Amino acid sequence: MTDFLPGDGDEPPKQRILIVDDDEMLRELFRVTMSAAGFDVAGAPDGLTALTILDQFQPDLIALDLMMPRMDGHQFCGKLAERGVRVPIIIVSAFWSPVREAQ
Repeated sequence: MTDFLPGDGDEPPKQRILIVDDDEMLRELFRVTMSAAGFDVAGAPDGLTALTILDQFQPDLIALDLMMPRMDGHQFCGKLAERGVRVPIIIVSAFWSPVREAQ
């Protein structure tokens, strides 16, 4: 982040959030909510698409679903590690299974 003085006319750079979720309505909810809070937001329906966005968008935070088509959240995290990308990730998932429920 660059230095700035309040009132000098310069705005600090916006923090960037990448939303990776196959649920289009959830991505839009995040986009509207986070944009209103002053963040730059990009969205992707799966991990593979997110990887193509990642290099150009360079997010400060990733909100990630685990269960998605083409490339799921676990695979996406593996690809981030392979690339040496170190970005905080929040898991946003409705992952459920009968085994997990029993635990």
